[in-house]
Formats: sequence, structure tokens, C-alpha cells
Amino acid sequence: TDDGNGGSFEKQLIINILDETAETKTWNGTSWDFGRPLPTENAIIAGNFTGGSFGCNDLLVNSGVTLTMELHDALFVNGDLTNNGSIIIESGASILTYEANTFTGNDITINRTTPHANGRYSFVGSPVEQDPSMTGSDLGSLVYKYDESVSYGADDGLMRWLNASSEELIPAKGYAQAFKKELVFEGIPNTGDITYSGTYTEDILDENEGWNIVSNPYATPIRISNFLTENTNIEGAVYFWDDNGSETVRGTNADYAVANAIGLVQNSQAMSLDDAFIHISTAQGFFVKLTNNIDTDINFTESMRAIDDQNNESFFRTSPSATFRINLKDDKGLFKQTLIGIAEDASNVDFNRLYDAPVFNNTADYSIYSVKQQKPLSIQGISSGWEIVTLGFNVAEAGEFDIVLGD
Repeated sequence: TDDGNGGSFEKQLIINILDETAETKTWNGTSWDFGRPLPTENAIIAGNFTGGSFGCNDLLVNSGVTLTMELHDALFVNGDLTNNGSIIIESGASILTYEANTFTGNDITINRTTPHANGRYSFVGSPVEQDPSMTGSDLGSLVYKYDESVSYGADDGLMRWLNASSEELIPAKGYAQAFKKELVFEGIPNTGDITYSGTYTEDILDENEGWNIVSNPYATPIRISNFLTENTNIEGAVYFWDDNGSETVRGTNADYAVANAIGLVQNSQAMSLDDAFIHISTAQGFFVKLTNNIDTDINFTESMRAIDDQNNESFFRTSPSATFRINLKDDKGLFKQTLIGIAEDASNVDFNRLYDAPVFNNTADYSIYSVKQQKPLSIQGISSGWEIVTLGFNVAEAGEFDIVLGD
């Protein structure tokens, strides 16, 4: 609209919304007017956008316009975000915003693709702010929470899994879901420090106490090492459910992949380690084990977010460094694994939370592990000068088994 002086009321309104101290660049639906914006410059999306990653200060998406971040894309908004149109973050893409800044306008859509569409389970959580309209039923037709305060029982803690279909989704809480591969979250992406209040309930066996399912609450990956460093009240590992066929036979506590700052131990040869960056992707759920009943808060902070690498595609993302994988196999398809990793600040005698990860279940019928201080470990860190590592294994039945050095 002409203001009578050759200007435009609409243009003046846009400028007032944005930080007037920063330069502004506009996407017209085909290209940026003066090149892709810098992180200190404002950005206006005036036409539909699928142009890849970019960062900016303030961001304005005009009415009737759709901004889409596709696989491996990342959107960094260092200032305020005004969404008068639509912002869609496809599975494998990221959006990074900050609590200190303002979000106004329409909800953002965050899509996530789980590994399974059938009766196999995935652990997931919500990357958007809590809203009564978002419940467990949005995650699939089968949705469960894990209640550590329930008696463990004699059947791998089966009684602790409770129906969560009608419950509000809580940021940083993890859920087990099945029969829905494509998840859609609509809302404001979580920012700031997020605390999940866990539980540590006295049980006959210490190994049954303190287990809680949490999830990455941010719309960007987080680093495992930063998460473990921040949460000194948990054992130094995260445990991912690696479903090996629960649509036909119920899984067990031996079906967890274990990860720490050294790397990841997989439980099936089908599990891919190609995406290797020691991150936990958006909405990925995982188990942690609290060490006491005094400090039961599990914390997520903005500083955990990985802003240098934005491959947010895969669940179970980790990074081998100087590592050795040792596999237990047989001719019937058995596959169990332990990992030894070299880190110069690792102790060869004492535990290091970042490098030494206890096994999820030390009484599993089949397992292979290393030993430090007479404790079975899924992952063990050693220094480059250490020459001997003690191994142990469990087998439930007599047979021929191979112990194989992998990569």
C-alpha cells in the first residue's frame, strides 16, 4: 500500500518488527536479494523457501509463505522469530532458537521418522513446548511410559510399563511407541534449560533402581559427552532401545545399545553406525540410570545442543574414534558386542564416567563385556599404553561360539 510519499506501509511494518540495528536480507521465493544472510543479519522470507541451511539474527516469515528445512538442513535464529506463515522442519533437519528471544505467530511443524512402522518399538519424546492438546496418542496406537517406582518384579520389569496414550507429552520425558513411523509435532520448539524429575526407588537389587526414560527435548541434536558431563548424578552412559523383532517375540533387557563419549555398542549387525558424530537426535528417547535418591533431576541445557554439525537424520548416532569392537557370535545369528576405546585421559584402573559404561543387564543369557574393578562394562576407556583388557561373556546353552575382533 502506498503511503503517499512513495513508500509502503507494509515495508515499514516489517522493518519495525525486526531489529533495526541489523542489516536485512529478503528471500523472494527464488533467491536472496543481497546474498544469504549472516548470523548477525535479519532475514525476511517473502516467498516459499527450500533453499538449504542458513543462520540469521531476527527472522520474519510472511503470511501465506512456507519455509521448509529439508533433510540435513539447519535453521539458526539468533534473535526473535515471527512466523506469520508456515515453518516446517522435516525429519533429519534442525531449528535452533534461544529462550532469551521472542517467538510470535504460528506454530512450527517438526516431523520425525521413527525406524519402524510395524509392531516394533521406538523410544521418542516431544521437541515442542508442553500443550494439553498433545498426548501420547499422537505417538502411535501403542504408547507406554516407564514408571521406576513400580516394583520391578520377576519378568524384566514388565510391570513398570504403563499405558500413556491419554497423558500430556512432557518435554524431556521418553515414551515407547509402536505402529506409527511418521510423527508430527506442532508447537513452539523447546528452548532454555529443561529438567526432568526422575525417580530412584529402593529395590531388592541396586541394578533395578534409578532407571528413567528421557528424550532429547530440542529440535536439534545434543552431544552425549555434554549431557553426561552435566548430569553427574547418572551413570556414565545412555541406553538406546534396539528392537530386534518385538513384533513377534517380546524383547529383553539385552536389547539395548549403549553409548558414551567413547562410542556405541550395537546389538545387531543391521544397526547402522554410518552417521557417526556422538549426538542424540531430535525426539530420540533413551534410558539413564540415576546413582542415588538425593539428586534425581536430569538436566538438558541449550549448551548441549550441537550447532557445528546438523546431520539430525538418524537415531543412534555415535562416533568411533580409536576403538576396537569385540563381537560374540554363533552360526544361529547371535550377535553381542563390547567396545574398547583409547582416550588419553582415561584411567586404566579407576572408573571414568565419560568412558566406562556399565552393561544394561549383567545377567543376560548372552552377552560379552570387558571388566574393570570386577564390574562388567559395555564400553571401557583405556590409555594408549595399556596392553591387557579382561573380557567376560555369558552363554545360556552349550554350543560353538566365536569371539571376533571387529572394527
